[in-house]
Amino acid sequence: MPMVHMQLNTHYRVRWQGQNLVRIGRSDSPWLEKIGWTLVHRAEKGVYDYMRPPAGHRGRVVVVPCEIPAMDEIRTLANQLHDARVPHEGEFRGWPVRYTPRRTVTMRWRTTHTGMADVEETSAHETEDTEPAEFWIGSWAAWSMMATWKDGNDQPPRWTVDDDHLVEKGVLSLV
Repeated sequence: MPMVHMQLNTHYRVRWQGQNLVRIGRSDSPWLEKIGWTLVHRAEKGVYDYMRPPAGHRGRVVVVPCEIPAMDEIRTLANQLHDARVPHEGEFRGWPVRYTPRRTVTMRWRTTHTGMADVEETSAHETEDTEPAEFWIGSWAAWSMMATWKDGNDQPPRWTVDDDHLVEKGVLSLV
């Protein structure tokens, strides 16, 4: 697995119960704990945690080392899940994974309209839409890859990569 570095941005410093803490997005907390940050407070119904940085930390940007699966491993996993055509949520090499097979979604609704003669008219509507099979791996706070089978289950997927938080660009090459 390639070793990369992801860049996390903290929000701001706060004083909480006499301590100098940093407000962190909840999804970033596990990464910061791995490099010596201490979780002090987790809000019950919030998206932020409050953490104490290690001694000597300055600034808002934190660079964290992490390992990501190789592209051939990711492609193999995506194809295995797609071949099974069964919804899946789990982990692969420590990263969240989700697969949803192609599905048809039916939407039904009624509308009521009162005309000029104060006569109520009700009509029923229905539409069907097909959502493509999708595979997703990663974390929005670090990196992610997504494959969608928009052209049909028997066609190759379209891949998209989000590596905005990785210091090393191009590691997640689709070639």
